[in-house]
Amino acid sequence: MYVHPDFSRKGVARSLYEKLMELLVHMGCQQLMAVITLPNDASVKFHQNIGFKEAGVVKRAGFKFSKFWDIGIYQKEVNSEILSPSLKPIEQVKSYFLASIY
Repeated sequence: MYVHPDFSRKGVARSLYEKLMELLVHMGCQQLMAVITLPNDASVKFHQNIGFKEAGVVKRAGFKFSKFWDIGIYQKEVNSEILSPSLKPIEQVKSYFLASIY
């Protein structure tokens, strides 16, 4: 997720992430994953502050701006009490989610 620089450090990304995570938890997801191009200290710190933990680094995984970049894989466990996967389709939770933001 990218937030325009005019809105950085104003809670926009955190608010968007919280709503997204709420939706994913409501759908029944058990693991949330974030992939961060490295180095990116601000993004790493942001994800750590909302409960993501580093799961690994893939070296030279991407190519942009004429160079290779590593990516960090970050993970947050949610719904740990669920014993077997059972995701609800977005159609089943869409109205709940939309009602929570309007």
